[in-house]
Amino acid sequence: MVPKRICYFGDSSSIHLVRWANVLLRNGWHVHVVSDRQPCEGYDEGVMHHRIHTPTSHNVRLPFVTRLWMTLNLIRTVRRIDPAVMHAHSIPGYGDYMGILSKILPDVPIVVTAWGFSHMESELSRPMRYFLSRMALRSAVAVTTSAPRMADKLSEAYGLDKTKIATFSWGVDLETFRHLSRQESEPLRIREEIPADADVILSPRTMHPHYRIEMIVKAASCVLRKNPNTIFILLAGYGSDTYSQEIHNLVNSSGIEKNVRIVKRLLSPKEMAEYFSVADFIIQIPKTDQLSATLLEAMACGAIPILSDLEVYRNRLRPGTNVLYTETENPSSLAATITKAIGMPQEERDVITARNREMIESDENFQENAQNMIRIYEDLTRGD
Repeated sequence: MVPKRICYFGDSSSIHLVRWANVLLRNGWHVHVVSDRQPCEGYDEGVMHHRIHTPTSHNVRLPFVTRLWMTLNLIRTVRRIDPAVMHAHSIPGYGDYMGILSKILPDVPIVVTAWGFSHMESELSRPMRYFLSRMALRSAVAVTTSAPRMADKLSEAYGLDKTKIATFSWGVDLETFRHLSRQESEPLRIREEIPADADVILSPRTMHPHYRIEMIVKAASCVLRKNPNTIFILLAGYGSDTYSQEIHNLVNSSGIEKNVRIVKRLLSPKEMAEYFSVADFIIQIPKTDQLSATLLEAMACGAIPILSDLEVYRNRLRPGTNVLYTETENPSSLAATITKAIGMPQEERDVITARNREMIESDENFQENAQNMIRIYEDLTRGD
């Protein structure tokens, strides 16, 4: 039997795309990744990369020219690959090109993944982006998301037929995301100059106003007055340079730079597991969210979550049992929750981390959950 070809279109520096490409390769597919980004580390040998160098890559910032260039080169590349399935991650963004692609190459079944509705909300008022996203979603033969509420939002905002939306948790790669021993994580502690007896609070989400990183910094300033032996680590991720600089300036103006580490570069899955293992707690306080892969991965590595009080979290995670919930209206409320977490006895921390790891292993194993996606691909290519 000749292996089937799948073509992913998205950000090849994303760890999410890495694991989808790898799991399909390990299940016998020929995997091609098309992107305008340089691939990050972590892809298995055998994944084929096709990079489209856009005019933006050459510092020509003309949105229309960039989009036209990307569209033409994407069509040419997909024709050359001749995939059995085309899968775009995600929408809005890379998925927006799928509507046009479906008109030019109607025989290629298209799957579109939608990650977070927060990214869509800002696009709904932009007529052209809305038009492209709507055309792409309606042209797709299947749309996937990881939260039931996201499926509702897609249907409401874009008039999408719910019968073609598949909702399932992606889960966690348990081979990569596990709690590392003190010896394994020691090089990172040395590199980040983390004292042996310090409590470590990690902010793992992208530096974007949606995730209210400025609130975390202001709360950190309050926490450090009574708990000076605490280290805060902020991951910039895909954050904007402007907002990241604002956060850097806020750290300096607050006089807490000795206790704050800002990691500006993108991290591989292995490196993310190292940071999660070093952290005693992670903190994420977005205005809206799904049950993010980042949160589940942190729990698998032993970091206890401090979260904004959202329904999507409460549906799965109980206060005091799995997580600590916090008010996010002002820094003092958040600081009080962080201080409470720091004061938690080690025995209590160990019980929560063990319980969380057991939950992840039982319900969020990526190798098992990925079969949901593979079944969709197989249904689309049955008879090929």
